[in-house]
Amino acid sequence: MSEEGRQQEGREDSEDRGPDRAREAPGLSVTALPTSLLIHSFVATLTAKAWEAMGLVANPVTRQVQKSLPDAQLAIDAIAALVGVVRDSLSPEERREIETVLTDLRLNFVNQSKT
Repeated sequence: MSEEGRQQEGREDSEDRGPDRAREAPGLSVTALPTSLLIHSFVATLTAKAWEAMGLVANPVTRQVQKSLPDAQLAIDAIAALVGVVRDSLSPEERREIETVLTDLRLNFVNQSKT
C-alpha cells in the first residue's frame, strides 16, 4: 500500500471513532462511571486547579509556581456552582466536606488577593 493510502486509511479510522473516541484511552469510558464519582472528580480537579492558580502549589507538569487569581476565582466559582446544583443529592458528610473545601479556598483567595 502506498504512503498516501496508509495516511488516508488512518484518517478514516479516526473519523469513524469520532473526535472523542480517538482521544479516549482504551478500555476507559467516562460515561461508564457513576455520576457521583464524576462530581467528586470534578470538585477535586477544580480544587487542585484553584490552589495552583493561587500560587500556593506548583504546577504538577512544569513544577513552577505561577499565580493567576482570575483562574483561581473561576475554579472556586465553578465548584460553588456545581455544589449548588447537586447539594440535595449529597450526604450531610459530603456537603460538610465540600463546604469546608470551599471555605478554605475562599479564605486563601482573599489572602492571596492582598499580596
